[in-house]
Amino acid sequence: MEARAAASSELRPLGIGETLDVSIKVYLRHAGSLFRIVATIVVPIQVLAALVNMSLLENPSVLRPSLSGPQPVPGQLIPGGVGWFVASMVLAVVLAFAQVLAVAACFKAVGEGYLGGRPDWLDSLRFAGRRLGALLLAAFMFLGALTVNLFVVAIAGGLLAIPFTLAGPAGAVVAVIVIVVIAVPGVGWLATYWSVFIPVLLAEDAGSAASLGRSWSLVSGRFWATFATLLVGILLGILVQVLVGGALIALLFTDAGQSVILASTLNALATAVGSIVTIPLVASFVAIIYFDLRVRKEGLDLRLVARGMASPGSPAPAQGPAVPA
Repeated sequence: MEARAAASSELRPLGIGETLDVSIKVYLRHAGSLFRIVATIVVPIQVLAALVNMSLLENPSVLRPSLSGPQPVPGQLIPGGVGWFVASMVLAVVLAFAQVLAVAACFKAVGEGYLGGRPDWLDSLRFAGRRLGALLLAAFMFLGALTVNLFVVAIAGGLLAIPFTLAGPAGAVVAVIVIVVIAVPGVGWLATYWSVFIPVLLAEDAGSAASLGRSWSLVSGRFWATFATLLVGILLGILVQVLVGGALIALLFTDAGQSVILASTLNALATAVGSIVTIPLVASFVAIIYFDLRVRKEGLDLRLVARGMASPGSPAPAQGPAVPA
C-alpha cells in the first residue's frame, strides 16, 4: 500500500495492519530528525555511564556476562563495587526518564510527519521540554503503578505456585511458569490502558494524572486491538535493537571485552545506538494508535490535531495525513 496525502481534513479509522504500515512509513520517512532527537537526549547519558564504568570498574566481566556459570557481582569485581552499583542504578533511572522525554519529542515529530509536514528536531525537543515536569511526574506515576502491580500479581502467582515447589525441581520450573503467566498479563493490561498518556499530555495539554485517566478512557473498548498493535510494535523494536546492537555486544566476547575502557565504550555505544533506532519506532506506533483512537471515538479532524501539535509561533502543517490508499 502506498502512502498518500489526504486532501480532506477528516481522518478515518485504521486497522491494525494499516496502523503498523503508517507507523513504519512515517518512521522511515523522517528517520533523520527522529534519530537526532533521541541522540541529543541519550548520548550524553551513555557517555557519563561509560565514564562511570571506566572510573570504578577494574574487571569488565560485569559488562560481559558469562554464558555459563555464576554471574559476577559488583562486590567481587572491585573493593568499591557497591559504589559502582549505586551509580549504575542512578544512571538507569535517569536513562528511563530521559527515554520518556525522547518518546515525547518523537511524538511531536511523528505527529507533524503524519500530518504531511516536515518535522524539525530542535522544535520537537523544545515542545516536549515545555512539559518536562508533567512528563516526569506522569512517568513516575506510570512506572510506580506498574511496579506495584507487578509486585502484587507476582505475590499472587507465588502463592498459587507454592504447591508446585514442593514437587521438586520439575515443580519449581512449573512454579516459575505460573508466576510469569500471572504477572506478565497483569502488567501488560495496565500498560496497554495507559499506553497513550504521553500523546494525551502533549497534544491535549492534560495534567499528569489526567493524562493517565484520559488514556484509559481512549483505550477502553479498543483494548485488544491496541494491545495487539503495541505487542507487534514492541517485538519489531526488540528485533531492530538486536540486529543493530548485536554486533557491538558480540565484540564484548572478543579480546576487546577484556579491556575496561573498550568494554565500557562498546556497552555505551550499543545502548545508545539501540535507543536511537528503537525509541522513534515505538513512539511512532504510540502516536498513530493515539490518533486512531481519537478518530474512532471523537471524529478527530486535521484542524484539531494541528492546533494541538503546533508550537507557539510556528505554523501548523497544512497538508493531510499519510494514510494507506
